[in-house]
Amino acid sequence: MLAYIDSNVLIFAGTADNRLGDDSRRLIKSIIQGNVRGITASLTFDEVFYQISKSKKRATAITYCENFLALPNLEFLSVNMATIEEALELLKKHNLEPRDAIHAAIAFSRNADWFVTEDAAFSKVAGLKAVSIEKALKEIEERI
Repeated sequence: MLAYIDSNVLIFAGTADNRLGDDSRRLIKSIIQGNVRGITASLTFDEVFYQISKSKKRATAITYCENFLALPNLEFLSVNMATIEEALELLKKHNLEPRDAIHAAIAFSRNADWFVTEDAAFSKVAGLKAVSIEKALKEIEERI
């Protein structure tokens, strides 16, 4: 099972002290354990660092990013010209924001089984199986 991990999953794992944060941390633990393979865009680094540094100290954001970049079974994929061209088509077709279109283009490039996110914008993208963190966890836990 290959799951695209949207940046909001990593942001919630590092900032949220509620069920969403707990579920995000459980999902990351499941990736570490190899219950699911994760992919994300290199763009995720920027988004996560920015959000963590806004809510916590810069040093905390640096440490957090160092840790998530080293996660086993989570692959960071480069954004190249082919990705940008696909993203442009996706943002025109689905009225996405550019960053969201890049995330979707990366997921499509690797034929991800799931796109794990809490962002409703992805549910309107045809062919992208956008699932919530909670739903992803439930399906992973049913398989193991």
